[in-house]
Amino acid sequence: MRYLYRLIVLLYAESRPELGVLPVNDEAYLSGYSMDRLRELTLVDLDTDQARNGRHLDESLTRLFELVNDGYHADHAAQQFTFDLPQEGEASYDEHLQFPGLDASLFEPKSTKLLDDVTLRNEQLQQVLRLLMLSPEGKKGRGKGSDRGFISYAQLGINQLGAVYEGLMAYSGFFASEDLYEVAKNGDPSD
Repeated sequence: MRYLYRLIVLLYAESRPELGVLPVNDEAYLSGYSMDRLRELTLVDLDTDQARNGRHLDESLTRLFELVNDGYHADHAAQQFTFDLPQEGEASYDEHLQFPGLDASLFEPKSTKLLDDVTLRNEQLQQVLRLLMLSPEGKKGRGKGSDRGFISYAQLGINQLGAVYEGLMAYSGFFASEDLYEVAKNGDPSD
């Protein structure tokens, strides 16, 4: 549940740049790390085994979670450079991506220790991201995904965000000790 809430918080933070949680005005962030970049990947067909079983989405989200928690500042970038003057055409350390860092328990690696010990495949993460980022599919008869749009988190209030968090934290899953079957409500499989 924490993992899902991390995604929701990032979607909210990207839609509200005034919060200063994410460097949403930095082109390097937008093209390399952002949830918006991953939003575009929810629309890509994973038509090979390598694409379905790959780890790109998992690795991207793991790195983003690290950056959000720890931050990345000019002093980190400076350690990658010698203290000689940059050569012509070489970027100086202060031109690199700057992440404020939250240092929040939600993004601490230990808060999702069990989940971090496994790799989530592209196919499964793409399904999760689609559910969080795209409006539901329309009724039968309209083309697949024809009336779907991206969900805006900009209008989400802090109280609503808190209610989502409480709902997620109240959920308790379990490991089945035997095969279980999901039964359609009133016998209707579309429900």
